[in-house]
Amino acid sequence: MGLLVFVAKGGVPVWQRAVYYVLNSLIIFSVSIGTNYVGVGLTHPPAQQSNPVEPGARVFFGDWLRVLTP
Repeated sequence: MGLLVFVAKGGVPVWQRAVYYVLNSLIIFSVSIGTNYVGVGLTHPPAQQSNPVEPGARVFFGDWLRVLTP
């Protein structure tokens, strides 16, 4: 859907369309990260975070960035 900006008619230069595409992608990514953290907060309240999930278990909402940080 985001690539539709490149096929739209309207006299907007390609470089402006590319900037719009990048900014739109970053906004969508940021919203998805925020939505995930809302889900993590709702499914694992702060009082229950001391109980780790068993290794190898898959959960719908997970802390994406905790895996990436050492």
